[in-house]
Amino acid sequence: MLKKLFFCVFVLTLTLGVTSCKEFLDEVMEMDTEEESDGNKKKKTPPQYVLTVHEIVKYPKAQSLERRIDSYSNQPLYVNVNAFLHSRNIEKIELKPNKKEPEFYDLVLHLDRRGFLQWSMFSIQFKGRHMALVIDGLCYRRFIPKNLAVADENPDSVEPIVEIEGPIDPVTAMHLKNWSVKNYKHYHKNE
Repeated sequence: MLKKLFFCVFVLTLTLGVTSCKEFLDEVMEMDTEEESDGNKKKKTPPQYVLTVHEIVKYPKAQSLERRIDSYSNQPLYVNVNAFLHSRNIEKIELKPNKKEPEFYDLVLHLDRRGFLQWSMFSIQFKGRHMALVIDGLCYRRFIPKNLAVADENPDSVEPIVEIEGPIDPVTAMHLKNWSVKNYKHYHKNE
């Protein structure tokens, strides 16, 4: 009799556990979808072509603040793990043909207020030094950040637009441009 009671309690607990797990998984799947204006649901896509700018470290000393990353040229380099600029601060990216190689592009970044302040700070702090342009965790290229230009007539007219000189290949440039607005919205969906 006692064995039957324990068996019934075991089966009941197992049944409740399985149904609650199924409900939990259903809730997780619903969180991973987004409703469109016509009522259909579509699967959310994670950010892609996430662009970050990092300080290049020549002689790594602080293991917790510096890490080794690979590059597209298969040359590893060490960078500061704290990004000085991130896709969450780039409202959109436009493309401009590179002056030296017209089939390639330069990036024109439209920054939000925080990104503008960050760029202002590190373009002065790292003046003349190379920074790493990192796309999805891989160093795409090194570049020297340009200072923001202020018009002499109206010093308040500085727009939060900066340019990263290429050459950036056309495929990567188009993906960066197309994903920039989606990534910005992803990082600011609760605002």
